Amino acid sequence: MVNVKNRRTFFTGISVFAVILALGLVVNGALGISGFEGVYRDALISRYNIDGKYIKSRIESNLNLGKKLYLLENTVRPLFSQVLDSSAGIEHIYVSDEHNEILYSSRSVISQQKIPFNYYEGEKEPSESNSPYSLKFLDSTFICIPLYSADSFAGSLLMEFSQKYVASYIQQYSKFSLKTGMILFLVALVLYIIGCLAFSESESFENFFTVVLLLTSQIIFSVFNYNSYNNAISSIFNANMERLGHSVSTAIQDPLKMEETFDNMKDVDVYLAERISGNNQCSGIFIIDKDQKILYRAFNETRGDSSEVLDLTDSDITVVDLTVPDSPYYYRLALRINRPLINSVLRDMALDSGTIIIVALIFAFILKSFIILIQNRKDILVIPKEMTPSQSRTALRLIEISTFVFMFAAYETLSFIPLYIQDVFRSSGSYFMGLSSETVESLPVTTYMIGIMIAMFFTLFVMKQISVRKRYVIMSAIFIAGSFLTIFSKDIVLFSISRLICGFGFGGILLSTSSLVIEYTSSRTRSAGFGTNAAAFASASISSIPIGGVVVNKFGYEAGILVSIFFAFAFLLFAMCCLPEKKRLRIKKNGKVVKSRNVTLKDFFRVFFSRHVLTYILFINIPFQIIYWGLFQFLLPLYMSDTLKLSQGNIGRILGIFSVISLFAASVSRLSDKARNDKLLISLGACCAGIAMIAFGYGAGGFIMFIVIMVAMGIDNLFIDSIEEVYLESGHIKHVSEENLLQTYKVIEKVLSVFIPSVTSIIIVNSGFNKSLMVIGIYSAIGAVLFLLFGKNGRWEKKHEK
Repeated sequence: MVNVKNRRTFFTGISVFAVILALGLVVNGALGISGFEGVYRDALISRYNIDGKYIKSRIESNLNLGKKLYLLENTVRPLFSQVLDSSAGIEHIYVSDEHNEILYSSRSVISQQKIPFNYYEGEKEPSESNSPYSLKFLDSTFICIPLYSADSFAGSLLMEFSQKYVASYIQQYSKFSLKTGMILFLVALVLYIIGCLAFSESESFENFFTVVLLLTSQIIFSVFNYNSYNNAISSIFNANMERLGHSVSTAIQDPLKMEETFDNMKDVDVYLAERISGNNQCSGIFIIDKDQKILYRAFNETRGDSSEVLDLTDSDITVVDLTVPDSPYYYRLALRINRPLINSVLRDMALDSGTIIIVALIFAFILKSFIILIQNRKDILVIPKEMTPSQSRTALRLIEISTFVFMFAAYETLSFIPLYIQDVFRSSGSYFMGLSSETVESLPVTTYMIGIMIAMFFTLFVMKQISVRKRYVIMSAIFIAGSFLTIFSKDIVLFSISRLICGFGFGGILLSTSSLVIEYTSSRTRSAGFGTNAAAFASASISSIPIGGVVVNKFGYEAGILVSIFFAFAFLLFAMCCLPEKKRLRIKKNGKVVKSRNVTLKDFFRVFFSRHVLTYILFINIPFQIIYWGLFQFLLPLYMSDTLKLSQGNIGRILGIFSVISLFAASVSRLSDKARNDKLLISLGACCAGIAMIAFGYGAGGFIMFIVIMVAMGIDNLFIDSIEEVYLESGHIKHVSEENLLQTYKVIEKVLSVFIPSVTSIIIVNSGFNKSLMVIGIYSAIGAVLFLLFGKNGRWEKKHEK
């Protein structure tokens, strides 16, 4: 809480708000500029491709007459000059032969005699395509267009433009975004200070005012950017329409001069379709007469309307005259910009802004909790049993922040790692032991689970004697090393090894988290501790999964993994600076101090054969793991990418639905305390997920039902997150402590989960996606009923109450 009477607290609170507000505006603006830059670059490529097709047609017409490419200097040089004079931004044009040897170049001096990079994706003879193929080399982008003589590949035309040209255009919009952001930042900061001075005694008002200012400033900033980009993108697209219209009209007017009408001209529709393909900014191209009646038409990708008359009052229409002078006939060429594409780009920008707004709010309260924790760090040195309510809240903040920071690092890659695996596999083209591609693609997920399992065994049997702080530091360093290795993994084997290392680090931290909760809570606050842990886990998922998708969408897979590494490093620093070094000691009622011990094999098997644990694993945990590890973390992102055709950013946002529901974990924990029936609530969650998957598999699927499945899976996860630990803890296995019981269960769980991704992949390959979901749903629903019949309601049994 910001206290004006305490200068240090007052300025700390203002600093926290300023940092979050500034970061939100900066990231929001950076993502908008990045998205706009990508649209502008694509538009340039399409524009230059129009000029490239013009050069290509002139060269190929000579090649088809039997002339050789190396003898066309008198034809090629004037074409170079003509295009360079009329197309701003093109720096150089090259023509190479089929061996990539440069024959002609617009450069006055050229140091290379050969194109210094591979293009056409390594194809020796690229297939004829009207879509522009572009690639980046050093600071330039090259548009590569194949040249053909009859049906044989003769060489290539390459057009080069610099990134500096793109940057100079984007700079003016960056300045507008920067000015708008600075004004909003100053206004919001001043209003926040005034609000704190006026209502310094009300913490609830401070929280409400913080949320309102962050939301309002980000929304206003997004609206300004949205309108600016809408005008700019429309202008760029219209410029492309004018360029394309001029190019097409020039080509059509020559035969039109001789024929005067289109009646004797053949394949006009085919020609228009050829010219529009590869130019996504144009949705339709038409030839109309004086009465605006459509004579010929062509559409880009999707079929357009079938109306006979074109409405020229539409602002998205660009018109070019085709009629030759002194002709009695009157024809015009009309081009419609691709408004759905513009709306799609702007919609993605708006969704990215919305994601940043939500993340900024979450980070504001996490950072506030961190400041309070630092100010009251002495509270966590008190034995949990002796903590006051205020000190207990400080301990819960420690749990909240540690869970949030690391889970952000771990789950930031969730929306794109399956796609990255697929991309690495396809680019390497390597198979493993004759396995199918689907099975091989699941190997990195499987090795990740193996790494988690090994780490849990190692932590359970070896590392229990050392402090949570040391465990966190060691395991987070291993996670960081595995993440760096992931970036440089370019084949499926190395990728699988890197994911195993990441899994090892993740598993050690995941298992140690239960130790942290137990060490810093008493029996009175234990349920709140696990509820706080679950809520922090959900907050991290909500923030990290969409952010990972957005970052990868804009900057690539490597950038997404680097964000994960940054947060893992922040977690390492947090553990070193904020967690006490000394391991907590347990104090029994008689005052005797007892050190916790490592788990023995005898203890491990005691847990494994406990009816309390076994029924939970068979009927609840295994179907949930198939849902969570097999579907949610592996196959559903692939399904959304391949079948639903969603971007990484939208995949992250849809997966975030799962985590949003988990925010209610604390409420469900309180509900379970009142309902006094843990197994009933757990069964309801499993049954909900099962019924949704059965409905999806039985019906035709579809996007709406897919969202329903995500919600149902989130509900299942909500009940498990809220109740699982306290339910299992109530098993009371002889000679096994609560901490060792929970951690042994988690090890058993991860042993089983190693096989889940591969098993799920095999089921879906053999049965199809819809049928497989129905089978998994039936297992989940039947398991819920059996658990309700045979499970134990441990902590509410009379003997336990006594």
